[in-house]
Amino acid sequence: MSVRAYLIGVRNMDGLFERMLEAKRFIDGAGLSYPIEVKEYFGDLIEESESYIREEMTEVILASGGGSGWKSEHDQAVIWPGEDDMEKWAILYVRDIPVDIEALKVKLSW
Repeated sequence: MSVRAYLIGVRNMDGLFERMLEAKRFIDGAGLSYPIEVKEYFGDLIEESESYIREEMTEVILASGGGSGWKSEHDQAVIWPGEDDMEKWAILYVRDIPVDIEALKVKLSW
């Protein structure tokens, strides 16, 4: 069994995110068309469920790694992989994390 690690950036979702979700809920419930501001804010996610939108917009995979090493998932995050006989690692330079990321989350899956 192999283990895969993910370095996930958690975005700072300001009050605008919740207000836009509330607007989307109202519009969906009323069967109205989306105003341009709501369409632009959610982009391709506009037709998705609220839980899917929340997951996709609040977290971004910065890097992932496993037995074959690490790779960067986000153009703005610089990941430097390294290894020796007994270890593998990756360095994420904090200065290169996208500005809207407020926290980092590490997830292991197997």
